[in-house]
Amino acid sequence: MDMTAVVIGGSLSGLMHAIMLRDLGSKVTVVEQEISDSRRGYDAGIRAGPDVVKFLEKYDRTNSKYHLHAATQFVNKKDKPIFKSAKMMAWTSWGFLWSILRKHFDSLETSDEKGDKCPSAFMQGRRVTGLKDLGSRIEVQVDDLISHSTSSIDADIVIVADGTNSTIREQLLPNAVRKYAGYVSWRGVIPEAHVPEEYRQVFEGRVTFHLMHRSYIIVYVIPTDDGDMEVGKRMYNFVWYVTASKGSKELHDIMTDVDGHLHQGTVPRGLVRSAVWDEQRAKSVAQMPPCIAHLLEKTEKPFVSKIYDITSSKGVFHDGKVFLVGDALATFRPHIGLSTNQGLMKHGRKQCCDMRRSNHD
Repeated sequence: MDMTAVVIGGSLSGLMHAIMLRDLGSKVTVVEQEISDSRRGYDAGIRAGPDVVKFLEKYDRTNSKYHLHAATQFVNKKDKPIFKSAKMMAWTSWGFLWSILRKHFDSLETSDEKGDKCPSAFMQGRRVTGLKDLGSRIEVQVDDLISHSTSSIDADIVIVADGTNSTIREQLLPNAVRKYAGYVSWRGVIPEAHVPEEYRQVFEGRVTFHLMHRSYIIVYVIPTDDGDMEVGKRMYNFVWYVTASKGSKELHDIMTDVDGHLHQGTVPRGLVRSAVWDEQRAKSVAQMPPCIAHLLEKTEKPFVSKIYDITSSKGVFHDGKVFLVGDALATFRPHIGLSTNQGLMKHGRKQCCDMRRSNHD
């Protein structure tokens, strides 16, 4: 009998694991608490690391072009490069990559014991509240956020991919606590049409860094969330890392939105107070080259996130039937550009595959 799997969390890491397991012949159900059938990435840019590139080459049958190539450069305050690297890396938008993975997952089919085709199952608006070890299987307890009913799903294997604030990890490892890393990331995008040609020439084909006192900013070109890569229609994405002391008034002000709500993770796009963003820009624009300062001046709706550290003391539970993956396992700080790649770590894939073989040999 084929193995059944439940993936908790339908973001990038969850979908990549779901696709891998479906490709191996497993019947997979993805349980996602987001109610909407679509996901937007706040126009956030991400690096597609080497494992992600290899994964898409192997598993993605949609043959979608999903990334732009760019190499690293550092620029001074006069827009002049002071260092260039020849190594090319793949860059894309979170929302576009998610849509490719979701489209591919939805297209997959397996056969049940009677030989009938079984479509992939992606369940929105469901929150997993707990796991119960049944011996040879795991019972996944689910709350329906729409009907307010409860149910359960039995599975041979459970992939926990519910992110850095994982509720399942909290149950499995109650002593694993997220710790604020001491800085935030400001992010925003600007349509390429709003960037003068002289500045486009600085950024084209480059991931551009500029260093400041206890801060730095990175800029790179990405596709739109709809996948448009045509020159003139792309997006310019920036990520700006700024220190802010724990418990400080500055941090409190940054993380308080237009409705007065204090966020512990991200103040979403459209909810950042304009006075806070105006003050943040005014602090550092004088330290930045004109090409980057222009992007900040044109950004009306940024979003900001607190950066946390957390590392699980173990990643496999219930005799090899439950796996933590991605940010639920360990949070990679965004400035190293490997968070998405970490969601597809080779050793995690190998453990899942080994588990499948040992159960069904």
